[in-house]
Amino acid sequence: MRVVQVIGFSNSGKTTLTKALTEHFSVQGIAVAAVKHHGTGGRLVPDDTSDTGLFRQAGAKADMLVSQEETIWNIRQALSIEQIVHVHKVIGTELLIIEGFKQGPYPKLVLHAEEALPALENAVLHVGKQGSRTLEEALREIDQIGEILWSKSAIV
Repeated sequence: MRVVQVIGFSNSGKTTLTKALTEHFSVQGIAVAAVKHHGTGGRLVPDDTSDTGLFRQAGAKADMLVSQEETIWNIRQALSIEQIVHVHKVIGTELLIIEGFKQGPYPKLVLHAEEALPALENAVLHVGKQGSRTLEEALREIDQIGEILWSKSAIV
């Protein structure tokens, strides 16, 4: 499995670029997954009156809803980046794009907005104010960006 991170400050275009990359690789038949780090903390899934909500209210550490086409899994703990990678290896992901986790160990596409991020370990491509391309250029050149990230991604 290959892993790459997309990092930057809020509103720098991380989600826009992650979506474009996900589509780029999906069209090629690559089993791609995207993970978004919610940096502000707090509960992500409220308790509700659905069956899985009732499981959460009863104190379940995790609940899972499975259909013939997809699975939704809620876990009441934060997973480390290593645990996330492990789960994706188990389910057969070929390329994992992780949005966020700035201090993670994987190769990074760094988006710069108004203020630049400090130097980061494993930065392989810069987009925005301090990069060789603007976000708009990167989106137009998504094939080239995808090739660069594929070749620079970590193989785990």
